[in-house]
Amino acid sequence: MQFKRSLDYTVGAEWELHLLDKQSLDLTPGIGSIMKIYPGDSRIKPEFVQSCVELNSRVCANATDLREDLLGLVAEVDRKCQQYGMLLAAAGTHPTCKRLAIITPLPRYKLIESRNGFSSHAQVTFATHIHVAVESGNEAIDSMTILTPTLPVLIALSANSPFWRCHQTGYACYRQRLLAASPSFGRPPNFADWTEFAEFFAMAHRAGSVQTIKDVHWDIRPHPTYGTIEIRALDAQSTVAEIARLAALVRTLIVFIRNNSRPVVEHLLLRPISPWADRENYFRAAHWGLDSAMIVDKHGSTLPMRQIAQRMIAALQPTAAAIGEGALLDELGTSLSEATGYRAQLDAYSGRQDAWDVIHCLRQRLEAEIDGHVAVARKAASQQPATAGFATDQSSCAA
Repeated sequence: MQFKRSLDYTVGAEWELHLLDKQSLDLTPGIGSIMKIYPGDSRIKPEFVQSCVELNSRVCANATDLREDLLGLVAEVDRKCQQYGMLLAAAGTHPTCKRLAIITPLPRYKLIESRNGFSSHAQVTFATHIHVAVESGNEAIDSMTILTPTLPVLIALSANSPFWRCHQTGYACYRQRLLAASPSFGRPPNFADWTEFAEFFAMAHRAGSVQTIKDVHWDIRPHPTYGTIEIRALDAQSTVAEIARLAALVRTLIVFIRNNSRPVVEHLLLRPISPWADRENYFRAAHWGLDSAMIVDKHGSTLPMRQIAQRMIAALQPTAAAIGEGALLDELGTSLSEATGYRAQLDAYSGRQDAWDVIHCLRQRLEAEIDGHVAVARKAASQQPATAGFATDQSSCAA
């Protein structure tokens, strides 16, 4: 298994969004209509369930570039959706939909459906995946091993699924509990190096458990085709701004790991304690989000998740500033005290205790962001000097 080599820590994102009926705001199996508009477009893809569309950023130099790229893409796709009676919104789960999912009839998804049975139709979940390019397979495995104990922090920071089928679940990230029914989700096993990972994959392939790396659904995995570490633990974020902040954090974390000694890195991040404690931290992060308390040593000592996240962000700031992620990491630090993610959903619910108010809130948040982007783009276009008779886009000129 060959790992695509990269040297510049580029970043990309995959974002799974709800396809909503324009009138009811319930999920609708509308991906077929979207694929007719964008046949073969690598940036706009179907996902496992037909009520989801996946948007893929370009390979970006940093998280600020990623934000601008995704803003333009989601604005365009939302406009097209409205022509077919649909709207976009995003969260780790849809707060009200009670129907079982209709699986997208592609060969890989039909195989997953046949393997997982009924749970395939019940796991209507949506994620954000962040890719960061690294130099080698060994670097990917080493970084993955170091980052795995810290995944609870990323789960808490991205938690955005407190509702399920009109119920307030009591979880910040209920998506994690839904995915726990499948065999290949959650924490990955530890590997000594890329060779050991390749041996695992070969064995799983021979056993018929996986066909490609896409069938390895761990919350963090190496992606040899792209030459990246892929963080998959994150709920679908409701806005591009939230994705960009998390992308800045993930990219900075990986650069920090590569540029510092193991003791320095382990002092900043959560370290493996025991299998039980690691699972318990996972559960606590999904249950209480930023209000949880993490087990931090073998004595059972705990620290507030919010304090752990604040300390991590502060320690990463010099690295973030050096790689162009400082402003977005500052925004992430500020957002720890704001009503974003699962807290925004709970606030929307608190008035009438009606989960339908939550999906309206999710749509309004994305719509406001799209409207702001469109307004800025129009203003910029109106200020461009006239260039009648000359091609200004090099892609429109003959070679």
